[in-house]
Amino acid sequence: MATLWAADSDNNGAERLTIAVARPEDQIEPSRCALGVSEGPCRCWRAPFQVSDHGTLGQLILCRRNPNAPGADDLTFVEMIGQLLAIEVEQHERTRQLAYQAHHDTLTGLPNRLLFEDRLRQALEAARRSKSIVAVLFIDLDRFKQINDTLGHGVGDALLVQLARRFEGCVRTTDTLARHGGDEFMLVLAHVTGHQQVTRVAGRLHDMLRMPFLIDGRELFVSASIGASLFPADGEDAETLQRNADAAMYWAKSTLRNSFQFFNATVNRAALERLQLETHLRRAVERGELFVYYQPKVDRHGHLAGAEALLRWCHPQLGLIPPVRFIPLAEELGLIVPIGEWCLTEICRQTREWQRRGFPPLKIAANVSALQFAQPNFIPMVHQILVQSGLDPRWIELELTESMLMGDVDAVIRHLSELRALNLTLAIDDFGTGFSSLAYLQRLPISVLKIDRSFVMRIGKTGDESERGIVSAIVTLGHHLHMDLVAEGVETPAQHAFLQTSGCDLFQGYLFSEPLPPTLFEHLMRGGTVPSPLWRM
Repeated sequence: MATLWAADSDNNGAERLTIAVARPEDQIEPSRCALGVSEGPCRCWRAPFQVSDHGTLGQLILCRRNPNAPGADDLTFVEMIGQLLAIEVEQHERTRQLAYQAHHDTLTGLPNRLLFEDRLRQALEAARRSKSIVAVLFIDLDRFKQINDTLGHGVGDALLVQLARRFEGCVRTTDTLARHGGDEFMLVLAHVTGHQQVTRVAGRLHDMLRMPFLIDGRELFVSASIGASLFPADGEDAETLQRNADAAMYWAKSTLRNSFQFFNATVNRAALERLQLETHLRRAVERGELFVYYQPKVDRHGHLAGAEALLRWCHPQLGLIPPVRFIPLAEELGLIVPIGEWCLTEICRQTREWQRRGFPPLKIAANVSALQFAQPNFIPMVHQILVQSGLDPRWIELELTESMLMGDVDAVIRHLSELRALNLTLAIDDFGTGFSSLAYLQRLPISVLKIDRSFVMRIGKTGDESERGIVSAIVTLGHHLHMDLVAEGVETPAQHAFLQTSGCDLFQGYLFSEPLPPTLFEHLMRGGTVPSPLWRM
C-alpha cells in the first residue's frame, strides 16, 4: 500500500486528507488506516483502480478525519488521480513488456542473443578482476530441419520449448542459457575451474537429450553437437569467444554428430583457409582466374595423338592452387556445374581456334563431374556449346568416372547414347576402381578405357605382380570390347615399357609432358621440344 498525496488544512492536521493505493485484498480499518492518520477516528472511501485490458489491479482509498462525506470536488479529484495512475501503470507495464521482449526469445522465454552478449561481457569483466575462467558453449541440434520438414514447424517449436526447459535444469543460476536462433543455443559458464568442469556440463546436456520428447502423442529423439571456447585461452572478448565456440561446434558436427569438442586453433585455421578459398572460388570464373592446361597423349610410336584438358586456378594473391584443393570444394559447393560449363566452352573454343590456325586436328578430352552429368540440362548444354563453337564434335572426348555410371542402368545408357548421338567420343576414366561387369560394359556406348593411375604407379616397384595382372586384364577386356586403352600417370620408362608390351594404345603422364598452357602445347604441336618437367630438374 502506498500513499499518493496528503495535505493538511491547518497546522493541527484537523482536516488532513490522504489518498493511497491498496491491493484489492487489503482490508483497511477506518479507525487506524495507517495512511498518515495516526490518531482519532477517520472515514475511508474505496474506489476500484483498474487499467484497460488488465481488470481491477487495486483500490484507491480516500481517508479523512472529518467524518463528513466527501464532496463532489473530492470525488472528482479522486477520479482524476485514478485516471492518471491507470495511465502510469499501463505505460510502465508496456515499457516492461517491451524491455522483456527486446532481451528474451519469444518462443522459449530464454535470454536472446542481445541479453546473452551483455551477460557474457559482464562475466568477462568479473573474470578479469578475479583472474578466473569463463566458458562459452555453442549448441546446435542435429538434423532438426528434418523434424520441421516432416512434422511441421508447430512440432518443432514445441520441441524447442521442452528442450529449453531441460537445458535450464543443467545450469546454475549464475550461468546464462540463451537461444541464439533457430535450433541453436548458447551457454555462458562463469567461474569454471577448467576443461573437466566444462566437459561435465556438456555431458549433462547430452544426457538430457537421451530421453524422448513427447509431443502430440509421439516420441521424438534429438541429438546435439556442442563446441566450447574458454576465456582467456581461446579469446579475450565476447565476439572472439562466440566465434571460436561456433567453430568448435562445426568441428564436432563434421567429425561425429552428437559429440562435444573444445576449440582447436589449428583446426580453426584450416577452416578459415577453406572459407577463404570458398569465397575466392565463387568469383574465380568472372575474374578470369581459371585456365585450361593440356597434357599430351602419345601413341605407341611416340607421336602426339591428343590431350587431356585439365583445369587450373591461379589466384592473384594465393598463386597457383592445386586442383586437389579446389576441385573437391567446387563439387561440394555445387560450383563445379558453372565451372564445368565454362571449362567445356573454353576447350571447344581453343580447339576450334587451333584448327582455324592450321594446326593438325587433335582429340581433346574433357572431364565431366558426377554432379554435371546428373543435371537435367547437361546434354542440351553440351550440344549448345558445340554449336556455338562451330567445332566438329568428333574432336571432343568426354571422360566419365566408372562410379558415375552405376545406378539406374537404363537411364545411364540412355544418357550416354544421347551424348554419343552428338558424335562425341566417350571414355571411362579411372577404370578399375569401380565395379563394372563385363555384361554392363558391353551395353555402354564407350570407346575409350583409361587405366587408373593407382595401378600404373605401382608398376616397377617391389611386389607389383598384382598391378601388372590387373593392367593386363583391363587391356584384354578393353580390346575384347573394341575400345582404345589409355594409361595415365606414366612416369618411368619401366612403366611405359610394360604398358606398351601389354598392348596399351595411348600413354599420358609426366614421362612425356606435364600439363601445358596453350602456348607451350602449340609449340609441341609444331614438332618442337617440351621443357623438362619440374620433377626431372
